[in-house]
Amino acid sequence: MRPAATEGSAYRPVPARLALLTIFSFQYGRIVANDNTVSYDKTVVQIPASPERSSYAKAKTLLCVGVDGSL
Repeated sequence: MRPAATEGSAYRPVPARLALLTIFSFQYGRIVANDNTVSYDKTVVQIPASPERSSYAKAKTLLCVGVDGSL
């Protein structure tokens, strides 16, 4: 085996703008219920209203579950 041409690591740092917890998660498409909730594995998540939209009923959403089980 011959030595490396240059010293140091060949890996580049991950840019801060990348959301690694979202990238490395299980992602499930869901439809928001009439009461602004999304269900996953016996857990119900309430989606709060926003200035742009008072209700998200029947909207499509992406539920991201981390490898540690966090939502």
